[in-house]
Amino acid sequence: MGAPKGNSYYLLAVGFKKPKSYTPQALWKKAVEYVKWVAENPLPAEKVFSNGKRLKEKKLRAMTIQEFCLFAKITRETFNQYEKEKDYSDICLRIKDIFFNQKFQGAAADMFNHAIIARELGLADKTDITTNGKAITPPVLQITTAPIGVPISEKEE
Repeated sequence: MGAPKGNSYYLLAVGFKKPKSYTPQALWKKAVEYVKWVAENPLPAEKVFSNGKRLKEKKLRAMTIQEFCLFAKITRETFNQYEKEKDYSDICLRIKDIFFNQKFQGAAADMFNHAIIARELGLADKTDITTNGKAITPPVLQITTAPIGVPISEKEE
């Protein structure tokens, strides 16, 4: 049976919020832990040469907000909410800047695939070499149809 009509049970929930997972300082501390974890846990890789030799190597792991959120056991939405709050905004911005810089420098040093990192960072080299900024308009084709057996021009008669 549901609650009686006209009840005021909703007043009991006013001000109820889930407690935050991290204080601003704890979020920063977790980010520092994540940076250390990334350095200590490179991605395993194997390079195969044309002569059949295999070389095991370790590749630098790119830092991402998504992976940090998994590491910190929070959702991406929680991080976005932290970013909007005054107490957290500077720390979230600093975290994002560290991750951006690591990916940018890693791509510049050829440690990451530069095309993937450029897309992830929102970087693009846009050069218009064909239209000088004008809109591209495709040519219009003129197609003439005629019934079968009817000559289209005098030359076909």
